[in-house]
This record gives sequence, C-alpha cells and structure tokens, in this order.
Amino acid sequence: MTNFMSYTRGCGGSGSAVTRITYPNNDYETFKYDANGNLTLKTDCNGAQIQYAYDALNHLTQKTYPGSSTATFAYDKIGNMTSAVDSDSSISFAYDNLYRMTSTTQQLDSNPSKTIDYEYDPVGNRTAMTGPNDIANAYTYTLVNQVASITDVYNNATNYYYDDGGRLTLRTYGNGTKAEYSYDEANRLTLRANKKSDDSMLSSFEYETDKTGSRTKRTTGGSAMTAQALKYTYDNIYEINEVYRLEPNPAVLETFSYDGVGNRTADTDYSNYSYNTNNQLTSYDSITFVYDNNGNLTKKTQNGTDDTTYTFDYENKITRIDYPDETYSAYKYDALGRRVEKRDRSGNIARYVYDGQNFIAEYDGSNSLVASYLQSFGIDRPISMFRAGQMYWYHSDALGSIYQMTDSNQAVARSYDYSAFGKIISESGSLVNPFTYTAREYDSDSGLYYYRARYYDAGVGRFLSRDPIKSKKVAAYGRLYLYVLNDPINNTDPRGLDDQAFLVCVDRGTYEICMECYCSELLGFTPKGIYEAVIRPDGTCTCICEYDPECQYEGERAYSVGSCTTFIIAK
Repeated sequence: MTNFMSYTRGCGGSGSAVTRITYPNNDYETFKYDANGNLTLKTDCNGAQIQYAYDALNHLTQKTYPGSSTATFAYDKIGNMTSAVDSDSSISFAYDNLYRMTSTTQQLDSNPSKTIDYEYDPVGNRTAMTGPNDIANAYTYTLVNQVASITDVYNNATNYYYDDGGRLTLRTYGNGTKAEYSYDEANRLTLRANKKSDDSMLSSFEYETDKTGSRTKRTTGGSAMTAQALKYTYDNIYEINEVYRLEPNPAVLETFSYDGVGNRTADTDYSNYSYNTNNQLTSYDSITFVYDNNGNLTKKTQNGTDDTTYTFDYENKITRIDYPDETYSAYKYDALGRRVEKRDRSGNIARYVYDGQNFIAEYDGSNSLVASYLQSFGIDRPISMFRAGQMYWYHSDALGSIYQMTDSNQAVARSYDYSAFGKIISESGSLVNPFTYTAREYDSDSGLYYYRARYYDAGVGRFLSRDPIKSKKVAAYGRLYLYVLNDPINNTDPRGLDDQAFLVCVDRGTYEICMECYCSELLGFTPKGIYEAVIRPDGTCTCICEYDPECQYEGERAYSVGSCTTFIIAK
C-alpha cells in the first residue's frame, strides 16, 4: 500500500516549515507564516480558514475562526499566559514575583467562576492548592524534592516512599490500602501490587519483558482480580498481534492482523476491515463509516439504517453526537481546548474545573458540586474521588488503567477489566466514575474515550480524527488514526497526539512526575541534541530536551520508546 501523505515546505520567512499537506486522495491543507516563522493562516481541506496573530515577542494573541469568532490570549512580560478567552469560556492566571502561578480562575458561559489558588515552598515545590467548594490539598516533599505526601481536605494522606535510586516503591492511601512497586535491573517496572492494610492482595500485575523492553507476559491475581497469565506477541515492528492465556485453561484470547501501514485487517471477531485511500476505516462487519474532508468521522451506520452522526468544530473537536433513537450528546471546550462541559443523551449536564490538564471538580447543570477528585502530579493520575458524601480510592496497573475502586472500609466498590486495546470487557458495581482505561474518561453513551485532542474507539483501536500534530514520521506512513501505533500493551497517549510526542521523565529528580513535550516537523522543530522542556499554562511547551535511554518510565509505568527521543523536563 502506498497511501502516503506529501509535504511541501516553504522558504524565506517560513524557512523549512510545512506550507502544504496533501493527502492520498489529493485533498490538501495549506499554511502561511510571517517573517518570524509564526503560523498566520491555516486553510483546511474544507476551505475553512483560521487566522493567527502574535505580539512582538511572538506569543500567540488571537485565533480568528470562520464567522469571526475569536480566541484571545494575553501574557506577562516573561511570556507566562495571563488570560485565555473565547466565546464560551474565560480563563485567567496570576503569578507571584518569582513567576509561579498563584491562581487560576475559570468561567464557562454565564455560570459562576471557579478559582484555584496555589502556594509554594522556597525552592518552588507546590505546598498547597485550594479550590472551590472547600477543595484543599497539602503537599510535602523529601530532602531531594520528591513528593512525599498529598493530603486532602478530609485529612486523607497519600504517602510516597522511594528506594536509594529515587524509584517509587510504595504508595499508601487514606483508607489504608497501598500500592507496592518492584523493578528490574534496567529500571523497568516488574510488579505493581495493590493491597489492603492487612497485606491481603486486592490486585497484582507482574510483568516480564523482552530485550527491547516490550512486555511479553502479564500475570495477575488478588481477591478483586482474575488470576491468569497472559502472553503477548508482536510483529516485527512491535504491533501487538496476539494475546494468549497461558493459565488457567490455555487459549488464544485476542488476535490482530495489519496491513503495511498499520490498519487492522482482521481480529478475533472480524476479518473484513476495509479502508479508503486516506487510510480511513470505511467498513467492518455490518458497520460503515463516512468522513468529512478534514478526516473526521461524521457518520457511523449499523445494519444499513441506524445512523450515528458526529459534528466537529473548526479545531476538529467533537461538539455533538446524534444517535439513531434521536437522542444526542453535546460537548463544550474552553479556550485551551479542555473539555469543560458534557451533556449526556438523557440531558444531564456535567461541568468541570481543571488543575492543569486534570479536572478536580465536577458540577451539574445547576452548578451544584457532584464530585471532587484528588490528583497526583502529572497527567491522568487520579488518587481518589469524593462523591455523594463518600470517599473512594483508585487502584491501577502499569499503564494507569483503573481496575478497582475501594471505599473507606477498603471494600471494592467498582471494578473493571479491559481488552488489549482498552475495550471494557467486564465491570461490576454501580458507582459513577469517569476514569477507566489508562485513567481516561469513558463516555458510555457513545462508547468512546476522551483523549483530550481526539476521541478513541477501543473496539477498533482507532481515533475518530486524524492526529492534529501530523508529524512526518507518523503521517507519511498513513498512521494518523492509530492508537499508540498498535502497541497498547506498552504505551499510552493521554493527549491523543502524535506518538512522536513521547511521554517524558521527570523533574525534581523523581520518576513520579511525568509530563509531555510536543515537537513536530509541522511546527518546524526536530527533536535532537540537548534540550529542556518548559510547560506553559496553556499546555504548550518549549522543548529543550536530552535523550536518556534510562528515562523511559515513571513510578508506575514503563514505556518502551525504542530508538525515539525521550524528553526530560527541567524544573
């Protein structure tokens, strides 16, 4: 198959930046730049244009969409974002004299604004966070500035313990449960054991890896987990192609076959996957798919008559899903692209307040608090949930997928199990909980996971939209829709962006904190050499990163990045 994309690069002011991307069916999008290389105009495959304006220091100050709606951004004198405003949302940021963020205020439409305040120690570690509805967390650190504890407003402490190498070995939770971690000589996670306070096992995940670091075996056990041993096999480019149960009752559980660009051609259940020139899934079984010119899935038809339709905004984010029974779901995003409101097909509204990329509070349509969440540092690291007057704690595997939730008495209130690509294959309990596979939000109405930039269908292992980053390596080989390049056993994609934008380790000298750095040829940035990563409040970053083959994991998760660059975030 030769269904590849082509890039046209500019000269002069735009340097080697991409000025045109042509897709295999000859649809194309174009890009224009100013003399400083800033993107000033993007014309998508539908002909819609987004204009970009900048200040004298090349900070993005405005996006103008078709119809003249805008998103505006302001900054302080050193480039920290101070506000982000669009037609639906307003976000502001305040800083102290050391330019540390001291507060952020968020407002959606005419709903009441919500403010989060932050405090720091002399070396810049966050020591306190207070939010709306009495949300209050306290943080302590070790002598080498590794997080030592996170305590919520109810005095539930999560404590962290490390070995001499700085690796997380134990985490204890406010209800007495705990997670233990073991590593091999290459610092790869080999065991995560979730236990009760009496050391009885809730769930355990033991891993074996091959010489590349890819997981080849997972053994599970515990009172709240199916006891079994699974063997993983891969093809020659490390796409998962078989999950085999070694014990009990040996059997092939899942199989996957792919074409030359990673499109799934067959799996355990179906052997009739079909694709068009743009490597878009067009049909399997009795289901057909239709896409717009920008590559977004717009219609899914089952049995020839039952249509589910998807509506996207100019940033290619889903804003509405209409179902065959004439119900619908709807979504709103803030000026930073975060999903801040969800309407389910029954008409229930959920609104979210964010600390960075993680939401910490959930409100209903009447702006009453429904739930609050204690999050660890990094992204997709939920510790606990407070809902309906009760506290619950999360227990996960090496990928961060939630397998159990326990209450204050350490009893299991909710449990899940997943297929290789994240489809929920079993669950128990009725507790409402947003976080499941890789700790992402699962929408039961649509059957989709929200991975920030895009929505993911675990049933077919694909996103509904093209990768917004479109780096040359992934795009040139037609892999714009694949989830983690078909290697979900070893990798996650928390932002739904290019697999080239690798998970990174770790500031403060610990593997506990993990962020991401996005560099792509589309933006004229080739990751190589020695860099740092400076994360801005809007989620963008400046990448100045250093390759370190040992920095491929954080405390709970191991990542195999092969020959790809790993980024280390500087404090």
